Amino acid sequence: MASAGYKENAEKAFKRGKSFLDQKRPLQAMLAFTESVKYDETHYESYLHRAEAFLHLEYHHLAREDATKCIELNPISLEGYLKKAKIEFEAAAYKDARETLESGLDIDSVNAQLLKALHKNNTAERSLIFSTKGLHMKGGAVGSFLGVLFILVNEILLTTSAVPGIIMKGIIFTAFAYLGYAAAKFYTDILDQHRKMLLEPPKDLNNDPFKEMSDASKGQKTEPKKKR
Repeated sequence: MASAGYKENAEKAFKRGKSFLDQKRPLQAMLAFTESVKYDETHYESYLHRAEAFLHLEYHHLAREDATKCIELNPISLEGYLKKAKIEFEAAAYKDARETLESGLDIDSVNAQLLKALHKNNTAERSLIFSTKGLHMKGGAVGSFLGVLFILVNEILLTTSAVPGIIMKGIIFTAFAYLGYAAAKFYTDILDQHRKMLLEPPKDLNNDPFKEMSDASKGQKTEPKKKR
């Protein structure tokens, strides 16, 4: 537990951070909230508002970590659930946002803000599913069109058909349609991967070179110095 002096300093830094947020200065706000939690690690409101500052700075993974920390420190505060869901929503992680909001509704099942956010999230989730399927269908349609075009060019412009037989034409048409679908699927998979990466820390942050050096040194035996 932080002492009274530390708690007072934490509160001062917190208020300074809120002022910076109101002034649309997220970097200064983030630094002030960081100072606040250094004085008092249990100051859940500092984590809550630092999450907002990180979100403005587009550090989605850090923002979600702070929102999660806020919930851990104060599980009955609905602000933490709303903030975490907002971060996940902006990263298009609609399934995660839905689960977060449902956890909040377990505490207050009639909360208007949670219900409104859940409705908005579910609408966006359905829209994303439909748009993704629509892109796949458009890709297949474009591929089919190119397949037909290829066969027509082969039949009309070439004196000797390079694609003889109805079966071969069918195979080529199907191949073009599949390639169009596959290209669209590849594109939507890249978008999905990008959205997931927003909530994941960069891989190099997971590597601690100092820890690796320490572990390596533990495995080495130090030879005693020889007496001269």
